[in-house]
Amino acid sequence: GYNIRPLDLQAAIGLEQLKKLPDFEKARRDNFKRLKEIFEPYKEFFYLPEPTPKADPCWFGFLMTVKEDAPFTKQQIVNWIEENRIQTRSYFAGNILYHPGYAELASKYDNLNDEFPVAKIITTNSFFLGTFIGITEEKMNYIEEVVNNFFERMK
Repeated sequence: GYNIRPLDLQAAIGLEQLKKLPDFEKARRDNFKRLKEIFEPYKEFFYLPEPTPKADPCWFGFLMTVKEDAPFTKQQIVNWIEENRIQTRSYFAGNILYHPGYAELASKYDNLNDEFPVAKIITTNSFFLGTFIGITEEKMNYIEEVVNNFFERMK
């Protein structure tokens, strides 16, 4: 095996990074709030993230799920956003039973979509925008412009 014990230098860097944590948290919360404001006018088309009661999350991303009756698909809005040089990410796993490593477990069900309809929607219709601390107000304004243009084109 490898001897991968942390070095004193790594500990020192970690301690310095911890001093920045409150600013990192504030930036992520602010970016999440701003993304929520951007997508709120279009909430009829999305399931937007909400914290659970008594939770105070520091969001690492802004997860959206396109509703099944939306006049566009997840791929259409993701393509538009990506074509405008804004990165998105798909939801990590969704229904894990769709993954090859779980084929044996999945084989116990006749139809995964019927057995787990919510997981199917999340798997196929969800994507993230990041809440990275380096997103400036100018970049947020650009995201808002791109999103608004997508919905303007739909009219």
